[in-house]
Amino acid sequence: MKRVWAFYRVSTRTQAFHHDIKLQRMACLSFIEHNPEWMLCREFKELAVSGYKRDIYSREYLKRIVRGAKSKEFDVLVVFMLDRLGRKVEDMKKFYNILREHGIEIWSVVEGEIKNFHLNEFFYFQQSFKEVEKISTRVKIRTEQLNKEGSFTGGTPPFGYRLEKKNGKTVLAINPEESQIVKEIFNLAYENRYGCSKIAQILNQKEIKTRSKKMWIYSTISRLLRNPIYIGQQAYNKTDDRGRKIERDQWKLKPKKLELVIIPDNVFYGVQQLLDKRKALLKTSNNSVKEEFLLNGIATCGYCGRKLKAENNYNSYYCPITGEKFKRIYRRYVCEHAKNKLEFHGQRDFGADKYERLVISQIIQLINNKEIKIKNENSLISQRKECLAQINFLKQKLQEKYLLLFAARKNNCNLSEIEKDIENLNNDLEKREKHYKDCTLKLKELTVLKEELPIWEENFRKGNFAMKREMLNRIIENLLLRKDTCELKLNVSMSFN
Repeated sequence: MKRVWAFYRVSTRTQAFHHDIKLQRMACLSFIEHNPEWMLCREFKELAVSGYKRDIYSREYLKRIVRGAKSKEFDVLVVFMLDRLGRKVEDMKKFYNILREHGIEIWSVVEGEIKNFHLNEFFYFQQSFKEVEKISTRVKIRTEQLNKEGSFTGGTPPFGYRLEKKNGKTVLAINPEESQIVKEIFNLAYENRYGCSKIAQILNQKEIKTRSKKMWIYSTISRLLRNPIYIGQQAYNKTDDRGRKIERDQWKLKPKKLELVIIPDNVFYGVQQLLDKRKALLKTSNNSVKEEFLLNGIATCGYCGRKLKAENNYNSYYCPITGEKFKRIYRRYVCEHAKNKLEFHGQRDFGADKYERLVISQIIQLINNKEIKIKNENSLISQRKECLAQINFLKQKLQEKYLLLFAARKNNCNLSEIEKDIENLNNDLEKREKHYKDCTLKLKELTVLKEELPIWEENFRKGNFAMKREMLNRIIENLLLRKDTCELKLNVSMSFN
């Protein structure tokens, strides 16, 4: 008997809601049923995933199928149509070649067996890709037309506005209560020359909440002050096809609507000038934050437990002797919670140079004094062994349920209980496989750590920035920073002697 895996995919949540997955599954089950030498062992459902925008290496289920092919877990892959696997020619050719290289047959309910990736398959995926591009282009053109007409194209209304029905259409309208808060924010920025953090503090002090009843933070105020909707011009073209942000000077504006104006033009553009001046002061470093901070991602506030934000602070100072002006970059880790919400902390900013030196010296001292030991290795080996046994058991149970399913289909019996059992078994199997994978990765990390600890200091001093960050992340699970002190929480696979 040939072991069969089935794969189903829909691109949008709407398709999932309208039972497209169910239709694909019914067709595949019937197809498998008519091949007596086949035995269904596993099903994968990929919901709301684009085969046009996502490549095979960013899709978990396709990666799982590739791993299954390499480890000889199945013999046949069945899909409803080939474009369910994807729409990019090169991606699909690569995926097909990997499966065929490991002896896997690829069958489509509609197209039959795909024995070779020749011209027919090439043109199929190329045509499929072009169809998606045509649809995408039509949608973009229509959306562009609606934007130029000033029509509302959907989404959540910005703070200060609400949605109303007018002549059968949904339109934006000013929200009287929220618009007063918007006016206060712009007034604080324009008249008082306050920055975003200060404005957030003032609003939170007055117990003025956001629409979602949360406290104000720097980024929320900044986005609000930059939004041209408040002078009656809604912005669009803010992101590209992949959802990445587009620079503000490349935004497009809809025609001005006087009924949407909350802030006068002179106030809005005056605030933009102030924000631009402050932004210009920050543009003195070519390196991104991630490239500059060793503890970024693991440093947390020792007072409230929240993640610290790594940032560069730029300021100027004058030499007291010569009077010459110098620019200085101060690297720091900041607690945004204390910064925005006036919560008292023993310390809000933590100098990066100081605390990075402190952490590194602590780790070196602990390693040299042999105060760190590797643990959990036997436990992980035991967990992985137990997990593998559970995976094999679940696979066997799933196979039995599929046999019952096909028998029940032939006899026109009620399938609901069997279908429910199959879904639960598939879900349990996915969880167990994930746990098995996690255990395997942790064991590999332990092996690296065991070899690395005796020469950790030497390797760290020789390593580049990326290597140093990786070495720190292997040892530190979490890092609590307080005034003049830091508390290390070691990786779960390590402990203090």
